Amino acid sequence: LHFDTAVVLAKQKEQLAILQANQEDAIAIARINVNGQLGLADDYPMSANIAINQFQPALLGNYPTAKLNVDVNIQAKFLPTLETQMQFTARDSQWQGQPFVSKGLMLIEGSQLRNINFQASVANNQIKASGSLGQTNSQLDWQADFADLTKFGADYAGQANMSGTITGTFENLAVQFKQLAKNIRLPGGLTVATLAGQAAIMAGEDGKVAGEFNATQLTYAKHPAMDGSLTLQGTRAQHQINITAQSKELKFESALQG
Repeated sequence: LHFDTAVVLAKQKEQLAILQANQEDAIAIARINVNGQLGLADDYPMSANIAINQFQPALLGNYPTAKLNVDVNIQAKFLPTLETQMQFTARDSQWQGQPFVSKGLMLIEGSQLRNINFQASVANNQIKASGSLGQTNSQLDWQADFADLTKFGADYAGQANMSGTITGTFENLAVQFKQLAKNIRLPGGLTVATLAGQAAIMAGEDGKVAGEFNATQLTYAKHPAMDGSLTLQGTRAQHQINITAQSKELKFESALQG
């Protein structure tokens, strides 16, 4: 069984709609072409190629300006259980006026995600992940290196590096990560000279949670600069968060139980 179709994801009368490709009375958000085939014997194999062209997320609402073109290849079999391999590549794409490059691969088997390999970059800012999720011994490693946040817009500045791991089943995930950021500026007038920290949340209701984050020269709007810290200790079921902040004019301390 072969299939081949072309549609437009569009906004029509302020509503999202999927229309025929030749319809002109709507604002096109993306143009989508799908072709492939489905076998009707053995394990019912399916293959499909999906081309997403001229996707503009800003037309959906308050989203960044971008123009994305993505090719997706899907290889699947329906028997004895559903198994799907998905591969995608972005081409000739931009995010906030910067070159956007991305590619990824993933195998889906029931509730398991295997052979995950993902990379994306906006100019010289990069994100990557590899590994698996869904089994007790699964582990996904990820890293984000934001060398220049100005590439995401005029309201952003600074550098940030984050990395971590996610392990276990979806019902009982464990997370560990660390981060270091410098000279950060964010929309709304928030600036931070340095922000460093790490945290770990282990699996299970009694899984240990621990974390520590420290910020220097934190400012917001016209408020005076302050240094601050946040610590987290305990278990998932019972933990405590301690927050301190200090400037030349004030000192603040608080403890929250959870």
